[in-house]
Amino acid sequence: MKIFIVLICLNILSSAVCLDIYRGQIVDECAEKNGLSDDDLEKWISYQKSTEDKFLCFMLCCHQKDGSLNEDGKWNQQFLEKHLNEMYLINNTLKSQIMQCFSDIPPIQSCQDMRSVEHCIPEIKIRNCRDEFGISNEDVDSFAKNPSDPSDKMLCYLKCSSENDNLIFEDGSLNHNFLRELIERSVDMGDQEKHLVEDCLSKIPPVRSCSDFKPFARCVVKMNLF
Repeated sequence: MKIFIVLICLNILSSAVCLDIYRGQIVDECAEKNGLSDDDLEKWISYQKSTEDKFLCFMLCCHQKDGSLNEDGKWNQQFLEKHLNEMYLINNTLKSQIMQCFSDIPPIQSCQDMRSVEHCIPEIKIRNCRDEFGISNEDVDSFAKNPSDPSDKMLCYLKCSSENDNLIFEDGSLNHNFLRELIERSVDMGDQEKHLVEDCLSKIPPVRSCSDFKPFARCVVKMNLF
C-alpha cells in the first residue's frame, strides 16, 4: 500500500527513503555513518519509533543531505510542500497542519534538536496487516501482477491496510471526502476516468468483510492506491 511509503517518508519528514535511487543512496550513507543495521531500519520503518541518538543523527543526516533542512537549520517549506503533495494519502487539512508545525520549529542545529520534530507528526494507529494476515513479498508481487483477482487473504490485507489509510472507516463506510480528494489529485487519470471512479465508489456498499473489499478494489484500481 502507498501508505507504507507515506509513513516511511513521514518518519524522516522527507522522501529520503521513498522509491528513488538518489534518496536510497542518502539513506544508505546516513545509516552507515550512524551505525544503523538493516534490522534497525526495518524496525524503525515498521513504526517502532526510537529516539536513540543514532536514529536522531540518522534523521538529521538525511534531512541535511536531501535539502529538506536549509543551511540555517530551518525547514525548507517549498521542499516539504512538494513532498507532502507527493504523499498520496495525506489529506489537505493534515498537510496544512504539518506545514504550520514545521514552520514554528526553532532552527535544527544538532541531533538532539530532532526531538522537536516529533510533535509535528500525528499519532497514527497502525495494525501490522502483513503479519496479521500472513502476507509475504511473494503475495504482494503476485497481486501486483494480477490485481483483478486477489486471494482471500490479500483481500483481508487490503481491507486492513485501507482502514489504516483512513480510506474506510471502522463501520465499513467509505471515506468519500478523502477519496474525492485523492481522485482530484490523481495525475494518472483524465477527467472522464475520475468521474467514472467517483461514480463507481458512490455505489459501493459498506466494506464489513474481506470479500466486501473486492468491489472497492475494482473501483480504485486506476488510482494506483495499492
